Amino acid sequence: MSWRHLLRVICLFASLAGALTQAQATAPPLTVTTPHLTAELVSLHTSLHAGSSNTLGLRLKHQPHWHTYWRNPGDAGQATEIKLSSPKGYVISDIIWPAPKRIPVGPLMSFAYENEVVLPFTLTVPAHASGTIDLEAKAAWLVCKDICVPEEATLTLSLPVNTQRISGPYLTLFNEAAARTPKAADFPTQVANESTVHIRLKPGLGDVSYFPYSESWMEPAAKQEFRGDRLSLKKIASGKFDHADGVVVSDAGVFEIKPQLVTTLGPQTPAAEKFDLGFVSALLLAFLGGMVLNLMPCVFPVLSIKILSLVQHQNNLKIHGLIYTLGVVLSFVGLAGLMLILRATGEQIGWGFQLQNPEVVFVLSLLFFLIALNLFGLFELGNFLPSSLANAEHAHPALDAFFTGVLAVLAASPCTAPFMGAALGYALSLSAPAALLIFASLGLGLAFPYLLLCYYPALLKRLPKPGAWMNTLKQALAVPMLITVVWLLWVIGLQTSHEQVAKVLLTLIAVFATLFFVHQRSGLKTKILLLLASAATMLWAWPTASTAPTALTSPTSLTSPSSSTPNSSAWQNFDPQRLAKEVAEGKTVFVDFTAAWCVSCQVNKQTVLNAVSTQQLFVDKKVLLMRADWTRRDPVISKAIESLGRNGVPVYALYRPGQPVALLPEVLTFGILENALKDL
Repeated sequence: MSWRHLLRVICLFASLAGALTQAQATAPPLTVTTPHLTAELVSLHTSLHAGSSNTLGLRLKHQPHWHTYWRNPGDAGQATEIKLSSPKGYVISDIIWPAPKRIPVGPLMSFAYENEVVLPFTLTVPAHASGTIDLEAKAAWLVCKDICVPEEATLTLSLPVNTQRISGPYLTLFNEAAARTPKAADFPTQVANESTVHIRLKPGLGDVSYFPYSESWMEPAAKQEFRGDRLSLKKIASGKFDHADGVVVSDAGVFEIKPQLVTTLGPQTPAAEKFDLGFVSALLLAFLGGMVLNLMPCVFPVLSIKILSLVQHQNNLKIHGLIYTLGVVLSFVGLAGLMLILRATGEQIGWGFQLQNPEVVFVLSLLFFLIALNLFGLFELGNFLPSSLANAEHAHPALDAFFTGVLAVLAASPCTAPFMGAALGYALSLSAPAALLIFASLGLGLAFPYLLLCYYPALLKRLPKPGAWMNTLKQALAVPMLITVVWLLWVIGLQTSHEQVAKVLLTLIAVFATLFFVHQRSGLKTKILLLLASAATMLWAWPTASTAPTALTSPTSLTSPSSSTPNSSAWQNFDPQRLAKEVAEGKTVFVDFTAAWCVSCQVNKQTVLNAVSTQQLFVDKKVLLMRADWTRRDPVISKAIESLGRNGVPVYALYRPGQPVALLPEVLTFGILENALKDL
C-alpha cells in the first residue's frame, strides 16, 4: 500500500471516529462553530420562490490557515458532504462545486478551500408551496491545517415562500462562488495519454491550474506546464487513465472540460503567457530588444551615418528625431501587420518572413551596395536627379529623417536581438492591436538612442568637431555595408542557385559601371542610357520561382551526417517525428533553429556552435544535434518554432526526456551551453 493510500485510510477512519463520538444537540442549531470553522446553512434570497429553483448553500468560514476539501481532495483528504431533508415534492441538486485552490501541504497537494466559502446547491420548490419551509441539512467535513479533524453538524434553516426575490446578506459570497463555478468550455479540448498526459486547450489562457474529477490517475503535487495550447500533467505510475474530465482555472475564466481522447494532439499552436510574460513585461522586453538592435552590423552603420549628419546640422533636432522615430515605428508596425494578415490567411510565417523571399534579398543587396558606393564617395544622388528632387533632402529634412527610419528597420529585420524572441512570440498569442503595440515598442527601442541624442544635443559635443575625420569614418562604414552585400549574395545562393548569384553579381557590376561613368560624364543622354542599361540588367537578374532549387540543403551543417547516434558531432536535419522518437528513447536533443539571412544565427554559429570545444562538449554529453534551416519558408519548422512560443530565429531548444523544453538565450556563449548540459 502506497503512502497516499495509507493517508486516505487514516482520513476515513478519523472521519468514522468523529461520526461516532460527535455530540448531538437536542435541537439542531442554525450555526455551528468549532475551533476550526463556522458552518451555516444559508440562502441567496431571503425567501423561497414557488415553482422555480432557489439557490442555497453551506457556508464555511475557516479559521486562518485551515481548509476543507473539494470533490476531489487531491493527495489526501475528504470531500465535504451535505444531505438535505425537505418536504415531499422538493427537488435538491448536488453541490455545485466552485473551483478550489491548490494548497501545498509538505510534499503533498490539496484541492481545497480556505477563508470563507459557500458550497451552493439548488432547491426546486413546487408551484403550490406556501407558508414557511423548515429545512434540515446534515453536513460532514474534514478540516485540516497541521492536523486533520473530522467534523459534522446538523444545520437548519427556515424560509418563507413568496413571490419576492430579495437578496440576502450572503449575496457577495454567492457571487464569489458563481465566479468560481466552471462554465462549459467554449473551445474544443482533446487529451492524449502518453508518457505524460497532454491536454489541448485554447492558447492565451494565461496561468492555468487543472483539477481532475477523478482521483486515480494524476499526481496532484506535480508541476503543471501550460505552453501554447498544451497542458502537460504527470500520471501516477499505477493509475488508470481513460478520461480527463475536470476544471480548468485560468486568467480567462473557469471552465469545465471533457476532452476527447485521441492518440496524438498534433502540432502545437503559439505559446502565450506561460513564458511568465505579462503584457507590460513584453512591451519592456521588446523595447530593450530594439535598443540592442542598434548594435547589429547592418543597423550600426545606418545609425552612425545619421549621427554624423547631426554633428553637421543641429537645427530642429527634436522634430528630426521624432520623425525618424515615426519612420521606425510605422515600418515595424507595417511589417508586423503584413505578417499578421498573412498568418490569418493560413501562412506559416514569422518575424523575418520577408527575407525568405529571394526577390526581397535581391533588392536589399542592391540597396546596401548603393549605400556602400555612396559612402565611398563614388556618387551623390544629385548627379542623377533634377535639381528640384536632388535638393529634396535639404529642402525637406523631415522626409529624409522618415525614410532613414524605414531604412534602419529594413537593415534590422534579419536580426533577432536578446529579449526580442520571447516578446515577439508572446505578441502572436494576443489580439492584433495588442500584438502591434508590442512591435511598436520594438520600434521605439530601436529609435531611442537617436531620439535621445536629438533631445540632448550636448551628448554630441563629446564627438570631435566636423572635419576630415568624418569622410574617413564614412568610408570605413562602407566596409560593413559591402560585407552585408556579400552575406546577402550567399543567402540568395542558398535560396536559389549559383547561376542566380552570378546574375546578381553582374547586376552589381553594371550598377557600379553606371555610377562610375556618370561620375565622369555629365551628359543627360549618357546618364539615361546607362541607367536604362542597369535597369535592364536588374530585370534580367530578377529572381523568379523557377530559380529556386527543389530542395534546400542546410547551409549551416558542419559536416555531413555520418551517424545517427547521440555522440556524433554531425548535425542532422530537423525532423519532428524523429525528435519525438529520440527523446522518448531517453536521448537529449539540441535543436538549432536558424536561417542564412539571420545575422545573430551566423554569429552564434561561427563563434560558439562551430567551436571545437562546443562540439567536444556535445560529444561528451552524448547530445544528438539537429538543425532546422528556415532560410526558405518551411511550414514544419514554422510550427515547431511557434510551439516554443517564438516567431523568429535564432531559437536554441534543448529537449530532454521527462522535462520541459529548455530555451537558451538568442546570444550564445560556451558557458551557457555548458551550464544547460551540466546535469547530463
